[in-house]
Amino acid sequence: MAFVATIFCAGGLIGVAYLCLPRAQDALERANLMPRGVAIPFNRSAWMTQRVLGDVYKSSLDVVVADEQVIERLGEPIETDLAAPELYRRAARGTKLAREETIEYELIGPKARATVSVTAATSPMQIDEIKVTLEDGKVLELKSAVPEYADVQ
Repeated sequence: MAFVATIFCAGGLIGVAYLCLPRAQDALERANLMPRGVAIPFNRSAWMTQRVLGDVYKSSLDVVVADEQVIERLGEPIETDLAAPELYRRAARGTKLAREETIEYELIGPKARATVSVTAATSPMQIDEIKVTLEDGKVLELKSAVPEYADVQ
């Protein structure tokens, strides 16, 4: 009897996965989290890492483009580098979040370009530091612009 119940449960789980996986892949493709038409096994850790780091990117970008020092040095409008192969670069390797994550991305203004480096703690997830490195090598630290408990979940 237990064998039949085990087979029934396993069959049910396989059936649910068979029915739901294509919908999940379609949703990920629509959100640009999975290349269209490429069969990639779903990796929950990688997905969550990208989701959290995407929030860090958006939150830090809001702080940087509103900072008066950055506006003065880069000019307005300040835009991200759309020609870059990635929206941001992650310093850590692997699919799981590290205790502290650092991402970098490029900004372009009419006067100059800059590289933004953002460090965030992951437990709980909050931005610790934002540094903007200008073309001339000068570094603007925007840590004071980041609220102490800037939750980006």
